[in-house]
Amino acid sequence: QLISMAVARFPFQLMRGETDVIDSPAYESIQKKFRYRLFMACASQLLTGAGYWLLDANAQGRNLTPRWVLSQTMTPVSDRERGLYAFKRTDGAKQDIIPLERVVYFWEPSFESETKPGAGPAQIGLGAASMLYALDSFAANFFMRGGAKVTVFEVPPGMQPADKEEFQNYLDRAVSSVKNAFRMLAVRGGLKPTVIGSDIKDTEAPELIEIQRDNVSAALGIPASVMDGRSSDDSNS
Repeated sequence: QLISMAVARFPFQLMRGETDVIDSPAYESIQKKFRYRLFMACASQLLTGAGYWLLDANAQGRNLTPRWVLSQTMTPVSDRERGLYAFKRTDGAKQDIIPLERVVYFWEPSFESETKPGAGPAQIGLGAASMLYALDSFAANFFMRGGAKVTVFEVPPGMQPADKEEFQNYLDRAVSSVKNAFRMLAVRGGLKPTVIGSDIKDTEAPELIEIQRDNVSAALGIPASVMDGRSSDDSNS
């Protein structure tokens, strides 16, 4: 959003003949639509590596109007002689071949193909982001289980399998969910509990979170100072 909103605020001219009508209230709607298309094209390029506009026209072939479309619906069409010469547009069960002159495309550079876009910066940042997601999911699941660490119960050797399963089901019901976080349980004699695993505070890893957050920002080309302001503060101190 930071990058796409900055792109959408780029200054531009809206010309009617030789006159710039960018400040005319009559064309305010056109401006909003154009800035929306800039935002969506940039966001698509960051996420998927490619952003697309189709140039729609009236029956006479005039009034060309760009229309943003999903990147996933556009497939480059090329051959050895002509290179990239069209796009295949898939909309549900419908497929159309759209000539190159009717498409405005924004591609990340590719070092593997001359006729296809490269990987989106967000795809590069997913490696670091997946670790942040896993850390957040671990913390959320910990509290959803009632904030209880993994516990092993030693049961008597002669306990029947059916009784073990019943006891396991009872524990799952008794300690699951946040509402049971401070619930006390009474167990029969001979069942010795052993707690394993780390406390939630030991798994927060603030240094790792900071590093991976910076990795995500770097993949998207966002300076660390924009994210938290600390770098600029450090340079001024």
